[in-house]
Amino acid sequence: MTTKQELFDKVCEGLASQNWEQCFHECCRYEYNGKRCAIGHLIDEKEFQAQYGKKLCEMIGTVTISPSIKKYICEKYGEENIDFLRDLQRVHDNASDANMKRKHEEFAELHDLDTTKLD
Repeated sequence: MTTKQELFDKVCEGLASQNWEQCFHECCRYEYNGKRCAIGHLIDEKEFQAQYGKKLCEMIGTVTISPSIKKYICEKYGEENIDFLRDLQRVHDNASDANMKRKHEEFAELHDLDTTKLD
């Protein structure tokens, strides 16, 4: 089972690698212009393309996770983590590039997570 700390670390390492910038500012996409959304960093590129192609993740964080993404995430990381990941995605969706890292630090504090991987 993947822990919440492991999920948070993987997402934050991915976001740090793209300078804490959103992939697309009008809606969240799994991948756009070489950048990914928060949950996009948990999706294996080859597995995802084989199952779903590079399509829009309909309202991945703000309202609901699309059924195909939810199924993939539950199978790979456990259904018990879906609410945590939805909340983590919301942090990403609702932050600006300027405050993205700080918002993830606040999320970590709220969930008693280590922030070592944020840098």
